[in-house]
Amino acid sequence: GASRTLKMNSSNNAPEWVAVTSPAITPTAMTAWTTCGTASTLDLTGLSASAERFQLFIHELSFSSGVNPFVRLGTGGSAATSGYVAHGWRAGPSAAGDDDTDKIEADDLANATYKTNWQMDFVHCGSNKWYMQGVGLCDVSGNATTGTFGMAGKITLGGTLDIIQIGGGTIDGGTYRLITWT
Repeated sequence: GASRTLKMNSSNNAPEWVAVTSPAITPTAMTAWTTCGTASTLDLTGLSASAERFQLFIHELSFSSGVNPFVRLGTGGSAATSGYVAHGWRAGPSAAGDDDTDKIEADDLANATYKTNWQMDFVHCGSNKWYMQGVGLCDVSGNATTGTFGMAGKITLGGTLDIIQIGGGTIDGGTYRLITWT
C-alpha cells in the first residue's frame, strides 16, 4: 500500500510491511549565500527556538587582523564568554592545538592573508546543551596550504540558543549559508 515499506520483523525471521516514518529531524530553513560584511564579529541571530541542529557553511572567511577564528554561542542576544569545554587543532605539518574555556577556537590560523572555508555543525543535546564541531581548509593568496584546521566544543547555556557568533579580529571578507534543522 501507499506509504509502506518492507522491514524484517522483531523476531528476525520474516519480512513485514510497516508504515514509512519520517526522519527525527528535517531541514526546515536555509539562507541564501550572504556576505559576511566588515565587522568585528559575524552574529547570526533570529535562530529558531525549536532547532535541533544548525549547519553553517563559510566560504573564504578572512580577518584583516590575523587572529585565530573562534565560535561563541549565546542566549538573550549575547554570546557566552565562559563555560566552554573546547579544543582547536591543526592537522598536517607542524600540528598545533590547545584547549579553551572562553570560546571554541581554531589554532594556527592567525594570519591576515588566510582565507578559510568552513563546515560547522551545532547539535542540541537536551536542555540547553550544545555541541559544536567545525573543519576548515585554508587558502593563502589563492594557494592551498598544508593541513586541515578544526575546532570542537560544548557549552550548556542558561537559556535557549539565539546567537551564533563567529569572530577572530576584523572580518574583511567571505560569505556564509546557514541550514536549520528542527
